[in-house]
Amino acid sequence: AVKADGNVASTAGATVAVTTVTGLQTVARLGGSAGVTAGAFTLDAEATRSVDTQASSTPGGASGSAAPTGSGSDVSSGSALGDNGAQTSDGGINIAGAVAVNVLGWDDTPLLTSAGIDSTGTSTADSMTVSAKSTDTVSAIATGVNTESGSFGVAVAVAINSADMATEAWLGGSGGTLDADTVTVSAEEAAANTFTASATSGNGSSDVGVAGAFAMNALDLGTRAYLKAGASLTVTGDLSLSATSATKVITEAKPKEDEGTNKSLGIGADVALSLVDTTTAADLESGATLLGVDALTMSATGTHAVDTTATAGAKGGIAITPVVALTFTNHSTEVKLADNGVNTLTLGEGLDATATQNTVVTTKAEGDAEADGSL
Repeated sequence: AVKADGNVASTAGATVAVTTVTGLQTVARLGGSAGVTAGAFTLDAEATRSVDTQASSTPGGASGSAAPTGSGSDVSSGSALGDNGAQTSDGGINIAGAVAVNVLGWDDTPLLTSAGIDSTGTSTADSMTVSAKSTDTVSAIATGVNTESGSFGVAVAVAINSADMATEAWLGGSGGTLDADTVTVSAEEAAANTFTASATSGNGSSDVGVAGAFAMNALDLGTRAYLKAGASLTVTGDLSLSATSATKVITEAKPKEDEGTNKSLGIGADVALSLVDTTTAADLESGATLLGVDALTMSATGTHAVDTTATAGAKGGIAITPVVALTFTNHSTEVKLADNGVNTLTLGEGLDATATQNTVVTTKAEGDAEADGSL
């Protein structure tokens, strides 16, 4: 876990915790002209990733976005917010009391878990399994509750997850033979895959209080079991291509219990944003040649839950309570026999293709303002 704990007496300023993971690949491959002879042959790539990043505000809160004296700009709250898209419809967030950010994958290069065979040789076994599996637990937790109501700084909390991940199991190459009763190619994002971004605001300054929270999950997750484009191989038994993805996304922005109490102006602005793109596919890419298969089974199953909640509250002489919860999802679960081009496919017994998707999306925004006057 990465933690920036600002709960130290008589301190002020922003706390920033950032975890960045890029270029991480978990790969299992049988290539070249290699061949395997075994009773049962398994080629397995498995990645289990747990990322926990937490930030809590100082008692005095933040009064600016610059880095502390003598530190690099990459540790400032301003750069952490700007680099990771913390913004509302009114523009970017440039000051925060606590910032927690996870960046997994970067610049269109996902964290990759891959298992595949592209050997030109012959492998013989009673059964063959090519398997890629990813299990991820990712959380960004930011809280401004340590900031005291009499402080001069702000207690805005920002929590962001940005993730680009791919899990792939595949067959490829030219001229290879897989001689087995059953060949199973399986890609899986496990049911434990949970992405949590949680921001809890604290008290604002005594005169003009800012007690807001911003939470965002921006996710691009792909799970595929496939025959590569241009591949040419012979499978002498039954072939199964299976892709399964199960994800849970939790995005929540909320105030401290009892909210911030301010003498003249209380602001409880909370924004929760979920941007979730998943692809679950079993497919034969264009130009592939697959010979000798008895029965071909292709299945894709996507099970996804997205929960986006923003709860705002404010108390003071004048109270303003904007609250926004937004969810944008693009879940695709599909079985494909080439997008374009021509596939050569000979089957001894037939084709069974199934795509199943179950998605539950909950988006909720609640606001509560208590004051002598409300705006």
